Amino acid sequence: MALKRGRTPHDGQEGPSAKRNRTSNPHPSFYSNSPLNFNACFSDEIVLHIFAYLNYRELCNIQTVDSHWARLANDNTLWKWLFLNDHPSQRLRGARGFSSRWVAETAPGGGREIKPLPARLALADNQIYYYPFKWIVSRNWRIGRCSYEKLPSTGPFATLGPTSPSVPTSCRTSRLILAGEVVIHASDSSQFGYALVIQSPGHPAFRIPCPETITCLSLDHSPSNVSHAARNPDIHVACFYSDGQFSIFSVPPAHPSRASETFRCLRPQRSRSGSPAAVHHAVYRHPLLITLSEELDLSIWDVATPGQSSAHPIHTYRSYSSFPPLSMSLSSMSSFGMDGETWKLLLVYCSPIYPSHWLPSASELTLSRTSLGRLDSSTTTITGSRKSRSLVAAHGWISDDQRAEMEAEWARKMGSVDVVETDGKFLVAAAGKGDNTLQVYRLHYRGEFRLSYLRTLEGHPGGTAAMKVADGRCVNVGRDGRLKVWDLEAGWDVEVDPWRDDSSREDGDADMEELTSNMADVAFDERRVVSVDRETGSLGIWRFDL
Repeated sequence: MALKRGRTPHDGQEGPSAKRNRTSNPHPSFYSNSPLNFNACFSDEIVLHIFAYLNYRELCNIQTVDSHWARLANDNTLWKWLFLNDHPSQRLRGARGFSSRWVAETAPGGGREIKPLPARLALADNQIYYYPFKWIVSRNWRIGRCSYEKLPSTGPFATLGPTSPSVPTSCRTSRLILAGEVVIHASDSSQFGYALVIQSPGHPAFRIPCPETITCLSLDHSPSNVSHAARNPDIHVACFYSDGQFSIFSVPPAHPSRASETFRCLRPQRSRSGSPAAVHHAVYRHPLLITLSEELDLSIWDVATPGQSSAHPIHTYRSYSSFPPLSMSLSSMSSFGMDGETWKLLLVYCSPIYPSHWLPSASELTLSRTSLGRLDSSTTTITGSRKSRSLVAAHGWISDDQRAEMEAEWARKMGSVDVVETDGKFLVAAAGKGDNTLQVYRLHYRGEFRLSYLRTLEGHPGGTAAMKVADGRCVNVGRDGRLKVWDLEAGWDVEVDPWRDDSSREDGDADMEELTSNMADVAFDERRVVSVDRETGSLGIWRFDL
C-alpha cells in the first residue's frame, strides 16, 4: 500500500499556520524596562536568611533603608534566634512562678482579653512570645536601662472589719507580693492604720483594714491558681497577723475592690512559752499551707474548707539548731496519681560557727500525700529529710587539697547575716554589720544533698535594705536607694540609680531619701522591680519594659 504524501502548497498559496512559539520569556523587553534591585531579585525567605547573619545593631540600622527591609528586620524568628543565643530558655528571667492572667500589651491581641482555647489545645501564658520586645526587655535588664516611678498608697477603705493598734514587727519577712500587674503589700501607716493594700493599673489603691499587724504574706502557687487562670482568675493570698491568726483573701485582678476573705483561722498556734506564735515565713500551694514562726516552729495546715476554722495544724516540727534569718521554697514534684502527691520543701537558715560566726545551711523535707481527700495527719507525712552545711569538716586522713578547701570555707564565715534568700537552685546570704558582701551557693540535689560555694558579690556600701532571689536572678536594694541586679546564671551584674527617669536628678535624690527611710520589702518579675516603704506604704517601681 502506497503511503500518501502531504499536500505541497502551490506557488502563490499559503501553507498551514505555524505553531505558536513557546518560550520562557514572551516579552524580551520586560527586564530591560524594569529596574533591577535587591528586593525584586530575591524572595523574602532568602532575604531573611541573609539577615540572620546580622547582629542586633545591624538589624536596627537596616530598618532605615525602606519599608520592605523594616518589615523583614522585625521578623519574630530573627529576634528569636538572637534571644536564644543569649538565653538558655525561651522565657524572660523572672517569669517563673506566677503567670499573668492577662495577655501582655506587646503580645498578639494588644492587651485585650482573649478567649482561651479548648483544654486539649490550651497553651500556657508564657508560650505566647513576641521576641523583639522580649529581647529589648532582656537588654534593658543587662545594661540597667529603666524608668523609676513612685506611687503613694492612698484609697478607700473596705468594710471587712475595724482596725486595732498593735506593736509592729521589725523582723525581715515577706510583706510584698507582685502577681502580674497587681501589687499587694502590707501597710503600717500611722495615718491609715494596719491594712492590706491592693494596687492594680487603672484602679485606685484599695485598703482592707486588718485587726493586727501583718507579719507575712504568701501567694498561692497551686496549679489551679496559675495554670488554669482562665477558669479561676482570682489571686489567693495568705495574710498572717502578729497575734498568730491568719486569713486567706481572694482578689480579682480586674476588680481589686471586690476582694473577699475566704478563710480565717480563729485559733492561733501557741509558742513554746504559751503566747501566740506569729508567723514570719510561709509558702502556699492550695490546699497545703506551711508556716514558720519566730521560734522556728514549722507547721503544716489544710486550708481546703472555706470559711472560719479553729482547726489545729496537721503537723508541727521544732528545730533547735536553726537560727534566723531564714527562707523557704516549696515545689510540687508530681501530680496526684495512684501513688499520691509529693512536695519538696527547702528551708535555708544560718548555722553557728565557733566562736561567734555564721554560715548558711539548708534542709530539704519531702512531704507525701497518700490518698485523695482532706489533708490530715494520717494521709500527709514527711517521708524524708536531708541537710547540708557550707562548712563540712573532713574526717580521717586530710589531704592537702582538703586542707586548702577547709581553710577557704573557714575564711568565708560571717560575723552576722542580714538576709538569706533562695529560689531552690541558688542560695544567697547577705552579711551585716558593715560588711557589704553577698555569698552565692549552688544547691545540688542529685546524689548527696550539698551546698557548693560559687562566688562572692560586692553589695551596697551602706548595707542591704531588701533582697529577693527568684528564677536565677538576685535583686538587692541598698539603704542608699540604689538597685543592684545580678544574673546568677549568666554572671553579669548592673547597678541602677533611682533618679533614672524623666524627672530631674534633684527630684530623684529627694525621692530616694524618702523611699528608703524604712524600706524592707522588694519583689520583681520579668519586667519590673517593686519596693515598698513600710512606714508610709508608698511604692517605688523600676520598669524595664521601655
